[in-house]
Amino acid sequence: MMDTGTLRRRFAEVFFTLDDEKLVFRSATLEAICLASCILSPMLIFILSSMVFTPDMLPQEIRSAFSLRAWFFFLSFAAIIPALALFWGTPAAVLFGSILSFFFLIWILLTHAFSFAWASLAVTALIIIALRTGEIRQAVDGALAFWKLRLGDLQSARNVFLAEMLELEQRKESLELLTRKISKLSESSSEIERSLALPQVAEAVTRQAREMFGRGRAMVYKFTATESVLLHSTPPLKPGEGESGEDFNPISRLRRENILISDISQNYQTAPVAPSVRPFQSIMLVPLVTGNDTWGVLRVEADHARDFDRDNLRALAALAIPSTLALQNADLFAAIEQRAVTDGLTGLYRRHFLEKRLEAECSRARRNKAPLSLIFFDVDHFKSINDRFGHGQGDTVLRAVAGGIRDSIGGVGLAGRYGGEEFVALLPDIAEKEAVDIAERTRQAIAALVIPGFPQRVTISAGVAVSPTHAVEPKDLTDKADGALYESKRNGRNRVTIAVSQLEEILPS
Repeated sequence: MMDTGTLRRRFAEVFFTLDDEKLVFRSATLEAICLASCILSPMLIFILSSMVFTPDMLPQEIRSAFSLRAWFFFLSFAAIIPALALFWGTPAAVLFGSILSFFFLIWILLTHAFSFAWASLAVTALIIIALRTGEIRQAVDGALAFWKLRLGDLQSARNVFLAEMLELEQRKESLELLTRKISKLSESSSEIERSLALPQVAEAVTRQAREMFGRGRAMVYKFTATESVLLHSTPPLKPGEGESGEDFNPISRLRRENILISDISQNYQTAPVAPSVRPFQSIMLVPLVTGNDTWGVLRVEADHARDFDRDNLRALAALAIPSTLALQNADLFAAIEQRAVTDGLTGLYRRHFLEKRLEAECSRARRNKAPLSLIFFDVDHFKSINDRFGHGQGDTVLRAVAGGIRDSIGGVGLAGRYGGEEFVALLPDIAEKEAVDIAERTRQAIAALVIPGFPQRVTISAGVAVSPTHAVEPKDLTDKADGALYESKRNGRNRVTIAVSQLEEILPS
């Protein structure tokens, strides 16, 4: 069974609603009906009681003790008091009840003074009923206000719960995607780490990043002292798209933190430090940090805004962990390999490296029926330079001559130090006439060279041999070029000599 409080609350909820924590009628029509009922019903009761009950119907002793009309009047209109207390509050009920009680007591006192005690008790009971009904009204107000607040709290909690459920569902999908990406990453990290060649490692890293997101352009940059150098891009850059990354790469290098810019045009927190040389709308940058140094940056660009989110950035950061180690190892290996094959004094390739390359280039030249030229250079009177000016100045001369040879050859071949003051240039796909021109250009450049701190000019002698005109095998080609160099030195130095061909050896002039 329901308790009294529950019955009161349900009764009030039928007729009333809570507005600003006060009971009000649910409609103006309902309010008018209730008000009319409260006023007309006591009048109807009074009229009916006057018509039905008359003093002649009661015994003489009762008629003499009470004024029936006064009592019917009082009791009929007293029914308004609880309604007023319930609908409009205790003050209205007490006011109406006090006025009614005042006139009733005056009437009784003037007509039947001996009944005044009974009338006083009735008035007291009426006022108590009004007060108790007002308390009930206040309790209902409070209960409804509490449940309204409770309902609002429950609705707010429900909305928060639904929002959290939606967010958790999205997070679940994102985490599942991230898990798949990281699982794929763990499978591919071994591929990244297998190679020790820096270009191949950079290509593997960008390819994995591209496959991970399925869109955008993945790029690996290496930081130098002054700029960032692009190692590889997947997909490759289009014609006219610059390789520079100086717009956002320096920010990543300075902050050493992951950066996500969803919309370049709407970003106000990370402004580029230089104009972009490629069109893109969103970008992710993850610095490749090794110890206290930022080795480079893994960068992914997209053509559309908001193409990437924080989960994508976390996945890219996960890829950067094995990639950083693999790239650094490949870079260190390349540096060690470079030191192993280059001369520490001049920076040119060492003799054993050139000999291996000469074997490979001779095989390729025979296979492709292409020319291959070999030039030997020697610094004239180098022993006297050491004797007169010391070995320190001799080293200065060797570095200057090596730089001149390297600049003259450019990108058409390889330059190396063959031993002591002797240098060599290996020129694939270069025929005899062009090789002689290169040798002569180099000789003239060295002759015109001004070496800081060295008091005199330096000259070189050169010998040129070409395959297949002069020799085909590596050792024979080397001997031919060395022999031509000896002829230059024997004939007065500071000159270029072409090797004797095989036919000239057979048919001497």
